[in-house]
Amino acid sequence: MTDAQHVVSRGEFDAEFAAFVGGLGDGRTMTGVGGDDNLFDAGVLDSFSVIKLIALIENLVGRPIDLEQATIDIFATTDRIYGTFVGPGPANGAGGQN
Repeated sequence: MTDAQHVVSRGEFDAEFAAFVGGLGDGRTMTGVGGDDNLFDAGVLDSFSVIKLIALIENLVGRPIDLEQATIDIFATTDRIYGTFVGPGPANGAGGQN
């Protein structure tokens, strides 16, 4: 990773996230799952896949995320993930929650 932070649009994030989910196997998909739907309840994510997701986010934004501020609730929806770690305004991976 470089020190430069990457600007990732919501569309780019959604596409990368959908590809990530498809790569997890077990027939996981984002089909029918909206931005505010619970990813754990929908069977999209589990605690093990969150670890892989953290690596994806860090690669997308070009910086490490602050794991001390990363609660499991933040990973519950794509809206929260994007708003906290990727979207406009997150400072050092600790942006506001939507």
